[in-house]
Amino acid sequence: SIFKPLVGTAGLQEGLITPSYTYTCNHVYTFYEDYQPTCLGWHPNFTVMDALRVSCNIFFYDTGYNLGIDNMNLYQRKLGLGELTGVEIYESDGTLAGPDEKEDWYGGDTIMAAIGQSDNLITPVQLATYAATIANNGTRLRTHVVDKITDYSRQTVLEETKPEVVEENIFDQEVLETVKGAMRNVVTSPSGTGYYSYGSYEIPIAAKTGTAQTYLPNSNEYDVDNITLIAYAPYDDPQIAIGIIMEHGGKSVYAANVAKAIMDGYFHPETMPEVE
Repeated sequence: SIFKPLVGTAGLQEGLITPSYTYTCNHVYTFYEDYQPTCLGWHPNFTVMDALRVSCNIFFYDTGYNLGIDNMNLYQRKLGLGELTGVEIYESDGTLAGPDEKEDWYGGDTIMAAIGQSDNLITPVQLATYAATIANNGTRLRTHVVDKITDYSRQTVLEETKPEVVEENIFDQEVLETVKGAMRNVVTSPSGTGYYSYGSYEIPIAAKTGTAQTYLPNSNEYDVDNITLIAYAPYDDPQIAIGIIMEHGGKSVYAANVAKAIMDGYFHPETMPEVE
């Protein structure tokens, strides 16, 4: 579901939906006769902001279908998914679901890719880059783990990493404000998927939660869910962006707790326990 802000933003940018456009989710996506995936609820007359707040599957099935897998992959790469981010250590470029990865590609594959499923494989640092790009109003910077290199005294800077723009002006400002507002509502609205974890948190956060169902090997039985999260803070003056993947994490609250610990360490380092 952390792909949903991307699909919503792309749909808005391409003019397929507008901030006031509404779609009714009747729990089952009935576009195909032989393949009808479901949603967790029933959501009448939902806008994109409503759909992001409660993570409606069917709104994004339909938006993703109309967007198409080629456009979807284009925007994914612009936001840093399926691309090397630039960190100075080994990284994988991941996998974007699409005809390049699966020879027999159908419309049903596209709608599953629109909610982050199918063959999508994304790294945590790509998720953080994606969240940072939204926070930066559509400007993606090359990702680094090295800030600067000094001599052994740590007093003389020998080399310093400068910001490097990889993509910019990806989205119109109105489009970004709509999706950023929706990610804020995920946290502030009592019906938002992040409200339980962040509703009372002192730092204003924008976030999107995600849960990926997994199966036991050679079985149709569910295993413990994988958990994902993207977030940035403060909402009105972003300083930090976070991407979390917890394999077999079980519940989104656990990813939220990790994100809160990271933000506590960033914004209030004096509260962190000393390491002996």
